[in-house]
Amino acid sequence: MKIKALWGFRGDAPKLKATSADVKAGQVFEGVDPEYAHVLIGKGLVVQLPAGTAPREAKPAKPTETKQDTSGSPAGDGVATAEGQSEDEGEAGASNDAAAAESTGDEKQQLIQQLEAAGAEFDRRWGIARLAAALEEAQKSKEPS
Repeated sequence: MKIKALWGFRGDAPKLKATSADVKAGQVFEGVDPEYAHVLIGKGLVVQLPAGTAPREAKPAKPTETKQDTSGSPAGDGVATAEGQSEDEGEAGASNDAAAAESTGDEKQQLIQQLEAAGAEFDRRWGIARLAAALEEAQKSKEPS
């Protein structure tokens, strides 16, 4: 059985088929006693490596991929981003997202100011919908019946 140490520990050298009982994180052992290997795996000290694979030192780079528009309608220059939008749409979407986030932030600040003026109890962590409901409730409670 082939295993790789996740943590440093003091093991059983003959069962690991190693020269030393001191195991360092990242060491790979081949031909380990299966029973002993499963004990170490159960303790979370090692992981089993599939037979015939070498441990990777670094994550391999992914090749860049481009998506092609299959709808037949031209979309920008045809280069797609990770979200499936063309680059032109992605730039416009980013500016729209920023504007939407700014307007919701402004709306939340306005609601907080109105709630403070009304003397209502609220939490600044609440979302816009809950702040609006709290403001509505505060205004109803102030209205004479």
